[in-house]
This record gives sequence, structure tokens and C-alpha cells, in this order.
Amino acid sequence: MKKIILTFILYFHIFQPVKSQSFSYRKTDFSWPKEKPVAIAIDPAFEKEDAVILDEKCLYNISGNQAPPYNYISNSGRGFYIDVSADGKSPIVQKHIRIKYLTNAGINNYTSFVLPESFDPAHDLSIVPYLKRDKIRRPRGEFECIRYFSARILKPDGKVEPAEIQENQEVEIQPRAGRDQTFYNWIFKITNLQVGDELEMEYAYEGSFTYQPSSHVYFNGNLPKQNYQLTFRHKLNDTYLIFNHNGATPIDT
Repeated sequence: MKKIILTFILYFHIFQPVKSQSFSYRKTDFSWPKEKPVAIAIDPAFEKEDAVILDEKCLYNISGNQAPPYNYISNSGRGFYIDVSADGKSPIVQKHIRIKYLTNAGINNYTSFVLPESFDPAHDLSIVPYLKRDKIRRPRGEFECIRYFSARILKPDGKVEPAEIQENQEVEIQPRAGRDQTFYNWIFKITNLQVGDELEMEYAYEGSFTYQPSSHVYFNGNLPKQNYQLTFRHKLNDTYLIFNHNGATPIDT
């Protein structure tokens, strides 16, 4: 009898369907403007870098996607209460980036992009056990995370070419609230860049997950940034307190 039970369990695990994240973002009908992008000159301060972000615009919708509302009556002790759904998810992030590649080292090191991305890398790394930092990322994404991802290459002579994108995925299963939940990362690698090329990308995502999420937004990263614009968006009836540090004074609020 024990042998039969063990055999059943073994086959059950072997033939379970492998879970994969959603690729519905591939169906998004994204189109670039018909006009050619305006040329951006490199600041002399960045001419000796391997690559430089010429321009980055980030729209950070802190209110998140508004979930369909629900409510129901729940019994609690001798009385009852009305349970109402949360009015939002994690922030929606939309980015437009232009990166200039100046050396082969820049192409070798800075052509892979992992989504969702961290706005506070030091914090997200600190909550991962030290011995697992080579295999666990933070944040991860929910099943429906990526809204769209598009990229193209601007050649030095002004021509515009499509970017060749190699996609890879990472999956992590976390036990939460008595059941397993699956989280993902999407890795986009641009494979046809050459020295002197400029990469233009636009993407959006939501539903990023990390334990003890940080309330900080850092602008710096592995690449120097020549120009950066951060726009916060939120519901009219929501209230947020924003504190700026390190000279990051808002132009408008």
C-alpha cells in the first residue's frame, strides 16, 4: 500500500503542468511616432563612459491600477462588518529611455534589462538572505505584470532599425498565507547593438512584489544619466507626502 501511494505522488509531481508567466504584452499594439527622434548631443562629461543614458523619463503612478470594487458582509463575533476591496495595486511604472553605447564594454555589460526593476536596490538586496543573493531577485512581478515592451536602434547616420530582443524568464514560488504564490522576472536582452548606436526603449509594468517594500525612489543606477525626469501621478483624493533629498528638488508639484 505504501508503494502505491508513493508511486501516485511521484507521477502527480512529474505530470503537473509547469506554470509560466503571462506573455499577453506581446500582443500590445505599440507604435513609435512617425517623426524621427530628435538628436541628443553627449555632454563632454560622459564622453569617456562605456555607455550613457542620454534621456530617461519615468511616469510613476503611485495610486496603481484601480481594482474592480467588491464588497460582502462578513460575520465577526456577535456582529458583522462590510469588507471592501482595496482601491489599488502596486504602482504603475512607465518609462522612456535613450542609451548611447560608446564602447564594446558598454554593449557587453548594459544590454540586458530586468523587469520589474528596483527603485531602491540597496533595500531590496538587504531583505534577501546573503547566501541566496545570487539566485533571488527583488522585486519580482505578478502573473500579469508587463504591459508592453518595445525597443528600436538609432544608428549614427540617423537610420532607425528594429531591435532584436532575446527574452528570458525567471520564476520563484513563495509560500504565502498557507498557499504557494508564483512570481516572475522578465529579462529582455538586445542582441544587435554596435558601438555608436543609440537604444531607445519604452515599457510599462505593474504588480511588482517585494517583502517590506521601500518608500524610496533613487535616480542613480549602473549607468550615468545625462537627463532624468520623474513624474508622480496619483488619484485626486489620495494624499501623499513627498520628501526630496540629495538636491533632488522638484521643478513642479
